[in-house]
Order: sequence, then C-alpha cells, then structure tokens
Amino acid sequence: MDKIITNANEILKYQENNALLFKRQINSTANGNFTFGSFLNEARNEVLTITKLNPIILFMIGGFIISLVGFYIYARKQFPDGRSTVIFTFTLFAVDMCLDIVFLVNNVMAVPTLFLPSLIALLGPAGFNILFAFVIMIQQTCSQDKFSEWICRHSCIATIFTLFSAFHIEVLRLLTSNFLHSDVFNAPFNCKAQKCLFIAGLFNVIIEDLPQFIIL
Repeated sequence: MDKIITNANEILKYQENNALLFKRQINSTANGNFTFGSFLNEARNEVLTITKLNPIILFMIGGFIISLVGFYIYARKQFPDGRSTVIFTFTLFAVDMCLDIVFLVNNVMAVPTLFLPSLIALLGPAGFNILFAFVIMIQQTCSQDKFSEWICRHSCIATIFTLFSAFHIEVLRLLTSNFLHSDVFNAPFNCKAQKCLFIAGLFNVIIEDLPQFIIL
C-alpha cells in the first residue's frame, strides 16, 4: 500500500514539473526563441491592428464581400449550368497575387538577406507557369480547330489570362468555367489539357507556396 502511495506521489510530482515546464515555455521569449506564448501575443497584436483600421476601409471590404456574394447568387440563379464559383476563385487569385508582392516587399524591408531567396521563390514558379501556359495554348491552337477559332474570337482575353497565369497556372482553367454562359469563358480545352492544368496547379503549390512558407 505504501509503495502504491509513493508511486502516485511520484506521478503527481512528475506531472506538476511538466506543467511548470510547459508554462515556462509558453511565457518564455528569451533569446528570440519562438514559443506558443509569443505566437499568441503576435496573433493578438495582428487582430488589434486589423480592428484599428479606418472604419471606411472596413466598410469597403465588407461591401466588396457582400457584392461578391450577391453577384454569385445572381449568376448561380440565372446561369445554373455555369461554374459561378469562378467569382471567388478569381478573387482569391487576385488576393494571392497581391500577397506575393507584399511577401517580397516585406522581406526586403525586414530582412534584406531574404530578398534573393524571396525573389527566386516568386520568379521561379512564375517562369514555370508562364512557360507551361504558352505551351498549352500553342498546343491546343495547333491541335484543335475549335480552339483555334475561339482564340481568333478572343485573342485579347486569351493573352491577358495567359500572362496572368504567371501568378497561378489555375487562372487558365477559369476560361473553361462557362461563366454567365459567355463564349469568353467557354474555351474548348480538351481533357488532356485540363488534366495537365490540374497537375501543374498541384505542382505550383509545391514550388511556390511551400518555399514561401519555409521562408516565413
């Protein structure tokens, strides 16, 4: 019986020591080490910074989001066969593009030594995306008469989307969304091309988003 009590006391003491150590790790920010406590403080500061934004800016952001939702509901109701979620997809791509630029600028301002890795993390995937996009567009134009005719009708839009695909290759898939039943968003990519775009999109996550996450 005494042995059991002794073991129980040792277990309680061990748990108390672990709890004390964990508490110290949370509250410790010595030597610049990243801890859970410092993470919470940083997150709280970010929230406070956001809430201190100009009310007009917050109102504009809220209005923009409401407008997107309203436009989506309208498009979904009027054109149920189209992929109306392209509204949010395009918005996310635009936000991602802005964040990429902010990512580069912030690293230059905060840590100059990260400028070159950050630049490579952006230009490398961009080069891959734009090259892959041109290859797909040329291949489809040469192999499909329907696609060639579509290119002739919407050469300007096709060029713009091809250039914007440098930020994300998935931009080209927006041209197949049949959004608003518009011929612009009804590009006749064949199944092989769409599959290649999907695989390239996954590869894009590996070569672009992961390096940025590591740098951060």
